[in-house]
Amino acid sequence: MIKSVSIPDSATEIGKDAFGGCSNLTEITIPDSIKKIGRGAAFTDVNSGDWYYEAAGFVSSRGIMTGMNPSEFGPSVKLSRAQFATILYRMESEPQVEYDSGVFPDMDQISGFADEAVRWAVGQGLILGDGGRINPRGTVERAQCATIIMRFMEGYGL
Repeated sequence: MIKSVSIPDSATEIGKDAFGGCSNLTEITIPDSIKKIGRGAAFTDVNSGDWYYEAAGFVSSRGIMTGMNPSEFGPSVKLSRAQFATILYRMESEPQVEYDSGVFPDMDQISGFADEAVRWAVGQGLILGDGGRINPRGTVERAQCATIIMRFMEGYGL
């Protein structure tokens, strides 16, 4: 019975079912060279049979969406305007923010994780406000998503 495994330094990825049949395994040594461990495997609310399983792993492994917390992806949670801005900001590799969005009266409602992302999205003209407010906790509607995505892609000439 194998109880311990050391992954070699030459490995860069571990498949989603790599240790599925190893019920006696008590220790796995993972080197820094590992960049990806399965898709969706890190979230307790994402199962291999779920239609979004690979997508959740894809965006998570690239740091685009990190989950609601370290163990939950939140597949049924509605997306806030601040979260959507954060997704685009991360897709853009978190560029330096040069815009002061303090002009909106509800800037203090932006969660710390999304502050730079929202300021970046406003500065890029992706988010123009919602009735004179940024409304970071409000949900983003499909029409708003389409408009923001259009502005994002037009910025690349797409």
